[in-house]
Amino acid sequence: LDFKLKPFFGNGESANRITGCIRMGNEVLCTFEGHWDQQIYIKELTNREKVLFWDPSPETRSKRLRRYTVPVQLQEDSESERLWQTVSQAVVDQDMHVATAEKHKLEERQRTEAKERLKN
Repeated sequence: LDFKLKPFFGNGESANRITGCIRMGNEVLCTFEGHWDQQIYIKELTNREKVLFWDPSPETRSKRLRRYTVPVQLQEDSESERLWQTVSQAVVDQDMHVATAEKHKLEERQRTEAKERLKN
């Protein structure tokens, strides 16, 4: 079972995807694919028939947990989102020169900090 992460670039069709297979030993009996918050189809490999496996009701969708993130200004200095915020913003702004420069600065700082930890 694979839950596909939302890509950094791309459309909403790629978000919430799920793929997988059911095996008996090494033999794949069927595969499935779809979106965990929409429809999932299962396909038997013997007859290649694709059948609807999961179709959540509007009530089920309404009970979906909402994503909660801590605002960047409240995050610890070492948290990933905070560390990479300048790189991420440059990528969103499509400024690859700034993104590369900020990434380089961050990586150099992390290398220096790692060396300091080894000394102590």
